Amino acid sequence: MKFSSQMNAMQESVTAEAVSFQNMVLADPEFFTSIRALADSDVISWYSESMSELPSYKQSGLSPVEWFISELQSHGGYERHEIMTFEPGWFEKFAYRKTTALSAFRAPVKLHINKFDRGSVDIANTLLHERIHWIGQTHQHGQDRPDNCCDAAYVIGDLGGAMLKRKLGRPAHARTIGICPKLASKLDALGL
Repeated sequence: MKFSSQMNAMQESVTAEAVSFQNMVLADPEFFTSIRALADSDVISWYSESMSELPSYKQSGLSPVEWFISELQSHGGYERHEIMTFEPGWFEKFAYRKTTALSAFRAPVKLHINKFDRGSVDIANTLLHERIHWIGQTHQHGQDRPDNCCDAAYVIGDLGGAMLKRKLGRPAHARTIGICPKLASKLDALGL
């Protein structure tokens, strides 16, 4: 697998716009109000074993949702220098065919070099999702979206994506495939 901090002009442009969109979501108080409303309605699976071992979580005394919000507000979103690309090698192409990004705790995010055609709103959704992994959440059921669609990373990414689509005047029904059913109902109720 090859990693690079270099991007071509199209990738740079899409990434810059996605970072701007990500920051627009993180600057919107409605985003955090909506996260709290979702937490109150038991939509999001916040817990992950990896998170429970983090000293910053254990020492915070905060609920998982408030800890995630605190971490997002204090660290913000990704900056361009924290974003790289990855290109699967021949052997890895099948394993990573659906993967849009890779991330780990406190590490740069790596966007799949062949997935920039999704557009900047979807990449902003991915950046929000991956930032939750950067903070410390891991998927509890492997890497498949259908098994994890209601965990914190997917729900926060999908919520941010829905809010962006509304702000940009795009159809609300143009949602991510495999969105958490409980989130979809909540977004309908919120007019997102």
